[in-house]
Amino acid sequence: LFTAFAMEYPTTKDAPVAGKLALDGLRQLNDFKGIEETTRKFLSNGQLPATFLADVRKFQAESKGEALGELALQSSAETGDVVEGLLKVASENKGGDIAEKALYGAFTAAREKKDYVKEREIGAKLLTDYPKTAYTSDVLATIARHSAEAGRFPEAAQWYEQLGQRMGQDGTAYDGWMAAGRLRMVLNDYPGAQKDFQAAANVGGNRRGEALALLSQSKLKARDLAGAKATATQALGVDKTNPQAAAVLAEVAATQGERPDVLAKALAPVVNAPSSQGEDS
Repeated sequence: LFTAFAMEYPTTKDAPVAGKLALDGLRQLNDFKGIEETTRKFLSNGQLPATFLADVRKFQAESKGEALGELALQSSAETGDVVEGLLKVASENKGGDIAEKALYGAFTAAREKKDYVKEREIGAKLLTDYPKTAYTSDVLATIARHSAEAGRFPEAAQWYEQLGQRMGQDGTAYDGWMAAGRLRMVLNDYPGAQKDFQAAANVGGNRRGEALALLSQSKLKARDLAGAKATATQALGVDKTNPQAAAVLAEVAATQGERPDVLAKALAPVVNAPSSQGEDS
């Protein structure tokens, strides 16, 4: 009744009062679905006062937190397990913010219990059901790290590659590509490592030199001497004191029998860098 009045007569002075009474009544009943539906209705009505709509947004945010806590307690009591309780909440509230937060809560609860099988299962479901979730980087990085710690390096590399793909130009994308590339190197998967390091270089910004240096190393491991030399030279163009790129150039030069004076000139910035001098002393 109060909701209908506020929606039908939004410009009257009593509309905000009616709207608040409607929301307070739903809160007393712990009708969280009703709160979500009603707040959405109010927010879609541009004729309601701006101050009231601001209060509605605040009420909406608070109620979501209360809803998850209340529902989690109830479901945990019913199932006897916090992870299963949160999964039950997610199942009963599919498609909404509560379900997304409940899934993430279940994911973190499984992580705390060190149930990594369940953690991986819940994380995959969260990313599938909510592909734009704000929890993407945490979920993927956590699963990748735990896969690597368990010695499942190919699987860990795939999770890190997902992190790189999903995070686009974000700094965590670079970290994902680099971690994946290093794991591919350990697995002697040099073509895979090259793809990952190249992807890292593409989003690396001021960290691009490190990615290019590792890319040159992966090419050297694959016996692509020309490619290794070209990429190492490119890396030193970005970071003239990068020791990894310098090492690649030195090894290629030794293999190809290049003149020592030419190599010395190319490596002079690395040799004379303060960090290098400090290590030699």
